[in-house]
Amino acid sequence: NQHFQTLKAQPHSAASSATLTLPSATGTLVGTGDTNSVTGTMLGAEFTASAALSSGTTVAVDTDTADVFTLTLGHSATLNFTNVAIGDFKTIIITGGGGSYTVALGTITDTSSTTVTGSFNKISGTYSDTSSAKNLLQIKFISTTEAWYSYSQISS
Repeated sequence: NQHFQTLKAQPHSAASSATLTLPSATGTLVGTGDTNSVTGTMLGAEFTASAALSSGTTVAVDTDTADVFTLTLGHSATLNFTNVAIGDFKTIIITGGGGSYTVALGTITDTSSTTVTGSFNKISGTYSDTSSAKNLLQIKFISTTEAWYSYSQISS
């Protein structure tokens, strides 16, 4: 009792040279022949995980490792973003250290390891370093050199 699946190529008239690379491990492909749904278990850590960042004068934010990051400042810090892809949207919850610390946005390194001084466009809000104040920094990368961001705090 054997079961086989078939991959069918496009007709010659489609002039397609598409390459389909199957994963090295067992997994699930989503297509029109199934429910067309993606579950959370199918998504990578960059969409489902949270990660703590360590305070320092420069802080590396690897966008491949998590969707939500947490950081408690003990220094004024520059955030440098790595493994950035167009469309990445990240959330960083920064807890104020109470020491008049500041946050700057520094470099952007894309997935091919090209680093640039990022162009960061502020939409709204400001960082508050009041002790234990929670700052929600949300940042959207519209290219591998430019991002838009905003700060928000919990309403009192």
